[in-house]
Amino acid sequence: MKKNILLLITFAIIIILLIVLLISKKSFSVMDIDKTKILSDINTSGASILYTKDMSSGIKNKMKKYYKKYRLKAYSANMNLEEINNLLKDYSLSVDMDTVFILFMNGEPVDVVSASDDNKVVEIIEKHLYNIIPESERAYKVLPNSSQFLKKVNSKDYTVAVFGMKDCTYCDLYLLVVNKIAKEKNLDIYYFNRDEYDEDEYEKIMDLDYEIPAKCNTTGYSTSMKKSFPKPMTIITKNGEFVDCIKGYVTEENVLDMLKQYKIVKE
Repeated sequence: MKKNILLLITFAIIIILLIVLLISKKSFSVMDIDKTKILSDINTSGASILYTKDMSSGIKNKMKKYYKKYRLKAYSANMNLEEINNLLKDYSLSVDMDTVFILFMNGEPVDVVSASDDNKVVEIIEKHLYNIIPESERAYKVLPNSSQFLKKVNSKDYTVAVFGMKDCTYCDLYLLVVNKIAKEKNLDIYYFNRDEYDEDEYEKIMDLDYEIPAKCNTTGYSTSMKKSFPKPMTIITKNGEFVDCIKGYVTEENVLDMLKQYKIVKE
């Protein structure tokens, strides 16, 4: 009896493993869709990518790579430049070439890039999937050493710095907000990633040991820079002194309200 039960369990495990193997080896395919029905046919959750010309083996291999790494659903539709821009016009996007990849998030176009620029394609995918700001769009600043930052802190001007860390989803989301403000307001905002900045240089910045008030600490009590403090954390300084702070991820409006309060950003 026990032997039969063991055989049944073994057989069930084998079946399950075969099913998992078949699912994992599911063949990749690019769906050719009607160019007049793109928005309805790509009306799915998650990320999708559309190629705007007839499929070639080289392009299919690229899309297979994106599928394997990012799980992007793949589509193609042979379109001319006018048709592409008509598709994009309601989403504040446009192109001047007709051989492109269009990235869709939850059924809507969010970015477009030349199909020949593989690095740029990866950049826009990771930007929209993982909130990674492409180098070409980076407006916030990363100073190479602590001495440059300390010089800024001790100046008569306000200095705005954001402290974050690796594998911090809210840090990544907040960095998008910070980057947008830095770009649109032509403002110097310095970002320090605790896990990627040189450890000795980071400690020299922590040696400033500013008091972090209770309003910017999750415990409800004040702390100091040399102790643990929430991330992301925005700190404003002037003449070497701590001025104010913003705890965690907040909206663009919240950040601008504080910057306007100190006239760092004009009304």
